Amino acid sequence: MNDGKIAVRYARALLNSASDQGKLDPVRNDMASILQILREVPEFIALLQNPVIRPSKKDAILVKLFKGRIDPLSMDFLRLTVKNKREEFVPSMARMFMEFYKEEKGIKSVTVTTAIPVDKEIRSSLVKMIEDAYRASVELMENVDDKLIGGFVLKIENEQLDASVAGQLKRIRQDLLFTPIVKTGKK
Repeated sequence: MNDGKIAVRYARALLNSASDQGKLDPVRNDMASILQILREVPEFIALLQNPVIRPSKKDAILVKLFKGRIDPLSMDFLRLTVKNKREEFVPSMARMFMEFYKEEKGIKSVTVTTAIPVDKEIRSSLVKMIEDAYRASVELMENVDDKLIGGFVLKIENEQLDASVAGQLKRIRQDLLFTPIVKTGKK
């Protein structure tokens, strides 16, 4: 079975269990925390992916790290991945769970990139406008990229609107380069 299928199956099973037990939000918070730890502590990924460390040792370490800090369902999930020798896929499983959670809750992932930070009023207006247009909750992430010069780039899941000055200049340049030159009959 390929890596993607493993992550999808485990993430879907966790989502279904969390939903059945009314624990979607706590498990979502746990998966977000686990992803953050994985990003910030590379030794944790090394531990999960190390085939030399016995599963019983990995299980003991996970219990010591997380017991009482995450929901028991999330703890059982982590321990199950170790028992089934699937712990190396935990990062993918956690990411897939987050995607399934957003889908389940109708949350749209939106990224806005601007040349300068967006103030709170504009941010809340933007969120409200997108929520109204898509009839969904919005999870807005902001990036600052001074190369844009001005304007913004708005990415809503797989759709992108480039209203930046740099983007407009690029389009003008392409138009000028690919516009055929028409010769007139005058000398």
